Amino acid sequence: MANAPTGATYPDGKSVVMVAIIQEFGGEVTVTPKMRGWLAANLGIHLKKTTTKIVIPPRPFMLQTVKTHRADWVKRLGHLLRHGYSPEQALEEMGRTMMEDIQATMDDSPSWATPNSPLTLAQKESDKPLYHTGVLRGSIWYEVEE
Repeated sequence: MANAPTGATYPDGKSVVMVAIIQEFGGEVTVTPKMRGWLAANLGIHLKKTTTKIVIPPRPFMLQTVKTHRADWVKRLGHLLRHGYSPEQALEEMGRTMMEDIQATMDDSPSWATPNSPLTLAQKESDKPLYHTGVLRGSIWYEVEE
């Protein structure tokens, strides 16, 4: 993702890689008094006083893609190599295929991912998990190295 055409950060400087990791594995955010006040003032969300953390559920778009396409990738790579592609050409083709498959998994996330919370929906234009600005999706990239 660091070498992706769209860069490795969101416009506010947030790391795309960090967002991807949190989406893939989930995470927890500790609720601070400042955060509690901001949510109430800006989004009208009043957390219970007993709420001490916000849980971000995992949305494993990478693992989901690998589970779905692993066997096809192996077959396709073998096919390319048997049909005259050089190793470099075959890997380039596979990189492009894997990138497109990951993006397609992200596009299809409502069918397999935990739905967005009301808090998240209040901040987004889309109800699709894994999609807000398109930066994460656009940062999925591949590179064939020697």
